[in-house]
Amino acid sequence: HRQMATLTSLFRHLDHSHRNDLPDPVNDMAARLSHRAHTLYHDGEQLQARTRLLQDELMAKLTMQSNQLLYILSVMTAVLLPMTIISGLFGMNVGGLPLLDSPIGFWVVTAVSLLVACAVYLFVRRLGRV
Repeated sequence: HRQMATLTSLFRHLDHSHRNDLPDPVNDMAARLSHRAHTLYHDGEQLQARTRLLQDELMAKLTMQSNQLLYILSVMTAVLLPMTIISGLFGMNVGGLPLLDSPIGFWVVTAVSLLVACAVYLFVRRLGRV
């Protein structure tokens, strides 16, 4: 881009400053080269602007996808966290745990875990994001 600007300036200087010093064919060629260099410089600027626009659009799209994935991960974490805490508490090898000797203890803990997970999911859904 800088080289094209220098070249455009050089041909423009040749076309305007030395018009009377050079023969007509050289003046015509200098005018054509000046015009062509200016056109190429302008086209390069337009391509550069379009490239920046496409790059910004791509970055916005990638950011949006990343945000969606992080949101899904956050919702999954919020839903699974209560079950993890409950299973961690009942997985401790200490005495005095409730429902330890009950034949339906496993099913009660499973039901409580699922109810808490559903409640968290419904809460997040009520916020309007899932």
